[in-house]
Amino acid sequence: MSEEKNIINVHVKYVKELFKNIKIDLNTINFELFQAQIFSLTNVPIDNQKLLIKGKRIKNTDDLLKLIKNNQKIMVMGNKNILKSTKKIKFIEDMNEEEKSQYLAQNSINNNEIKSGLDNLGNTCYMNSTLQCLRNINEFKTRSIKYAEDSEKKNNISTSNNLLYKSLGLLYKDMDKTIKPVTPFLFTNTMRHEIPQFNQRDDHGHYMQQDAEEFIINLLNKTEDSDSTELFNGEFIQYDENIEHTDCGEQVQIKSNIKFKKLSCYITSDINYLSQGIKLGLESQVTKFSSLLNKNCLYKKSLKIIKLPKYLIIHYQRFGWKNISQQSTPNLLQQQQEQASGVKTKILRKVVYPEMLDISEYCDEKLSNILKASQMKLKQEENKKLKLGKYATPSKKDPKTTRVEKPEEKVYNQVKIGELPSSIDDIIELPNDLITSGNYLLDSVITHQGRTGDSGHYIGWTRQKDDNWLKFDDAVVTHVKTEDILRLAGGGDWHMSYINIYKRIDNLKDKKWDV
Repeated sequence: MSEEKNIINVHVKYVKELFKNIKIDLNTINFELFQAQIFSLTNVPIDNQKLLIKGKRIKNTDDLLKLIKNNQKIMVMGNKNILKSTKKIKFIEDMNEEEKSQYLAQNSINNNEIKSGLDNLGNTCYMNSTLQCLRNINEFKTRSIKYAEDSEKKNNISTSNNLLYKSLGLLYKDMDKTIKPVTPFLFTNTMRHEIPQFNQRDDHGHYMQQDAEEFIINLLNKTEDSDSTELFNGEFIQYDENIEHTDCGEQVQIKSNIKFKKLSCYITSDINYLSQGIKLGLESQVTKFSSLLNKNCLYKKSLKIIKLPKYLIIHYQRFGWKNISQQSTPNLLQQQQEQASGVKTKILRKVVYPEMLDISEYCDEKLSNILKASQMKLKQEENKKLKLGKYATPSKKDPKTTRVEKPEEKVYNQVKIGELPSSIDDIIELPNDLITSGNYLLDSVITHQGRTGDSGHYIGWTRQKDDNWLKFDDAVVTHVKTEDILRLAGGGDWHMSYINIYKRIDNLKDKKWDV
């Protein structure tokens, strides 16, 4: 049977509504996924659904391939559970202890003080931790929920990507209603269907452990057409310089507008800090043909950022291959050339990361200068609040008149007299809410504990407010502090950072931009 013949159309009738030509893939359909698709059409919860073909109810033990034919009409019965509240207003003084506890828990939800966990549905810690970190990004969560609500009104599931994105929004909507753990049944089944890579099972029929980095990138790619993914999109410009024949007069080759959703932090025996690993990931050597010299030459490839994402995803390249080297931190060339075979193991080396990350050094010269000028503007505004000079610190002898020059004042003066690109002059006059500093504040962390990439456990950690964080260990949620987060740099068998998500700081209203 050809692939096209395995796709059939069915017609779903619920009360007075008729959904025509709903596509069913016979290669992947199962009862649970079929129920999820019915839910996306009718909004009838899975537990409430009764599905009938020619008056006979379909059971979860039935063979759908034998029951469902092309142009089959399927009846759906069940309550949407949309009930109007009949509860009377009760003041907290009149509540008993149980009612008061429930009220206070709900009040905590509204103030973002505590959030619901996610039940593990079989090695889904990679998914749970990632979804919690993405949920912490308010723009991403609210856009996902809005998409789900709009889809319910339009009954629109014209593409499979819409179905995945809708199920994500519905999940976030459910999680916002409670502090109890939520079972992500609909999203998990939809995700495993839409991204078959995460539907793999071992020889015993158990779902296999997956990679959190692969999951977050696949999820964002699946929702590429939505506004949400734009939050993570940045752009590179690439410079290729001939380093084998520097005196040949060959101009640097440039390729621009290279899109990215993450930066990689490579880990070798020389890497101790995140900034070093990022720089290593942005520079490499390649051999390619030189039209000027008419032969293959060695080039240095450098990537520079020309567009900053609102949220910056950083992936630690911790997983390697055992046959590369006996060392715990093989060099970059070995990692890139010999990962075709062997046992996937983990690099445990400690890589220290900051709470506030300045990425101006990874940017193209023009953007880097703009960011420096923006930082000067923010410093200027901060000093105004402290009643200091633009870049002055008070003298002990005469705090009112004595100024001590700071290094950044030179950059600021260059901007004022136009020595830097003219576009920066405009930035100095912009209000603070339009200024981008190039500083990123740590917003969430996904950690991995274990010695191999095919096993272990993932946990999500998200900033709530100031120094307060939440730790999401599947269904268990606990409070932690920033100092606990900064200890997740690695170096042992404890949880270590695998993915960091940083939020761009654009104005003085954002959280302590100068940590």
